[in-house]
Amino acid sequence: MEDEEEIERLVLGHSPKFRGIVQTAEKQLRTGKGLHHDDFWREFESKEPQ
Repeated sequence: MEDEEEIERLVLGHSPKFRGIVQTAEKQLRTGKGLHHDDFWREFESKEPQ
């Protein structure tokens, strides 16, 4: 396996901590607590680089 992205996907896919983060995010989205795509980018672009 030489593709670094594939290695990263494999490692993250087996990480309990990362899987917990994803599950929490999915639950928030299902319950309407997610952030709309446009709102995310508006907030992201309004932050000044540090």
